[in-house]
Amino acid sequence: MGRRLGGDPTGPRELPLIRAAPIVAAILAASAVSAGTSLEESLARVDAVASEFFDAAIKFDCKESIVWDGGSASYNYIYIRENGKTQDFRSYSGLSARDPMTPVLPEDNGVPRYLRSAFLWFQIFRQARWQHHRYSLVGETTVLERPAFGIRFEPVPPIRSGVNDWYGTAWFDAETAQLLRVVARTPDAWARKLDMEQALREAPSLPAYRRVLFDVETITTEFGVEMRGLRLPSNVHVETVEYEVRGSYPKPSRERTIGQTWQRYKKYRFFSTEAEEHLPPPAALQRSAS
Repeated sequence: MGRRLGGDPTGPRELPLIRAAPIVAAILAASAVSAGTSLEESLARVDAVASEFFDAAIKFDCKESIVWDGGSASYNYIYIRENGKTQDFRSYSGLSARDPMTPVLPEDNGVPRYLRSAFLWFQIFRQARWQHHRYSLVGETTVLERPAFGIRFEPVPPIRSGVNDWYGTAWFDAETAQLLRVVARTPDAWARKLDMEQALREAPSLPAYRRVLFDVETITTEFGVEMRGLRLPSNVHVETVEYEVRGSYPKPSRERTIGQTWQRYKKYRFFSTEAEEHLPPPAALQRSAS
């Protein structure tokens, strides 16, 4: 799915996300997960729902608000899936506008860090990506007031942008296998997390004056909007936490949030896939996806 992150993590903090009847049918066909369900069975259920979503022709827009430390911005988020290809971008006008839509990039409006697409996490679990990831079950819990099962994922080297460049855990509805929540980190953020954990293991044997800081960024996406039998993204939280590891301390001596961005989605509208008159020119779409 690609990083889909906007912004520079070393400077300003961007992240590199219908035809409802067939999708609902696939969801209803998936039986509820049981305590003895294997990883292979769980992945197969998720792949079935994801494949129906990406094989269908879908066109919708929604309102997206982005709030960060020191600013805010609002857009129409456009998602179009036709003929096996996805076009998604932001514009100040929506699909029902009379004039052609012009893609806009949040970083041009000063947005420091954001998840470019909250709609593409399912790609990680499609069968075509299985060989590029390592998966493991992480148990059951309640997420968004729904019984859920979790699958941890990480890339199998080599890491390829847009294919297997995330580490994290996804929680799926135990009844429908639809996504409820994804907590993920980029490879760089994951490496910093591992470095911090190693420093904590070594800290008790080091002098108290030794102090090291680690910035770890985490992206949490929730699918809290229910519409047409689908779970759609409701919010994304991009948070960077600074951890201080000090000698002789087995736990971080201090941790504080040093940057965060909230992306919220509402007012979803679905459209017929017949109308193409509002699509921006291909060159503009290519720039918005870079």
